[in-house]
Amino acid sequence: MLDSDYHESSELQILRRLSTYDSAHPGYEYVLKLHDSFEIVEDSSNKHVCLVVDLVGKSLDEVRKASGGVLSLQQAKPYFKQLLLALEYTHAAGVIHTGEWMVSS
Repeated sequence: MLDSDYHESSELQILRRLSTYDSAHPGYEYVLKLHDSFEIVEDSSNKHVCLVVDLVGKSLDEVRKASGGVLSLQQAKPYFKQLLLALEYTHAAGVIHTGEWMVSS
């Protein structure tokens, strides 16, 4: 690691915050957890930050396709409950999810 050049990515900062904020919150279990991070330095201008996170299961789109292309309300309810709990957790931790980008307040 090049200590003088090391700049923690905002994604890494946000994952660290979300992984440690409040494990008692009901949305905590539905948020991606950061277990470790490291850098691979190829040369002075080419660094890669690697994030070690939980293995994520099937996407909602994969589940939808596996059930014939449409989810019933009963099938969809648990997914939306998890999504809303995770979103509530991120907001409580001071992180706002805006699609592809997350912003730490």
